[in-house]
Amino acid sequence: MNRKNIISLIVLDVIVMLMAAGLMMFRYSSLTNPVTTPLPAASATPAADEISPAAVNETPVGSRPAVSGKKSGTTRNIGFVFRHSKAKNVAIIGDFNDWIPEPMKKGGDFKWTFTQAIEPGEYSYNFIVDGRPVRDPNNARISDTGRGFASSRLTVKPR
Repeated sequence: MNRKNIISLIVLDVIVMLMAAGLMMFRYSSLTNPVTTPLPAASATPAADEISPAAVNETPVGSRPAVSGKKSGTTRNIGFVFRHSKAKNVAIIGDFNDWIPEPMKKGGDFKWTFTQAIEPGEYSYNFIVDGRPVRDPNNARISDTGRGFASSRLTVKPR
């Protein structure tokens, strides 16, 4: 290789490294600064896999206490189901668990499940799939929680 080609490769490498550093800074700032516009549904969902909406599960599962400060005895067991054939780790976060990731249990047919006793009210939630927040695409209700990503909205009605 001659000197001109080597200099061209060095310049190209520097440009690629600067672009990568800029992308990393942009990603970091988008995670730390709240976004006021919700993400489009297609960008937050895995392409070919099915994610099912939260469903009410009336059968008691475990002795998980309600997170809300109200202890009126009107909690309902809400079952969350997530289906993804390639996910290695799935958790759920939301208003009902103070946005602390709770691991979901992997079952057959690539289903991940979680059940939580929740007081009636409005809640935002997301699935965390291999470290990425994923909104429920089958739930058209979206809310902006000020956390840098759009969330799905869940309404728990009293019995």
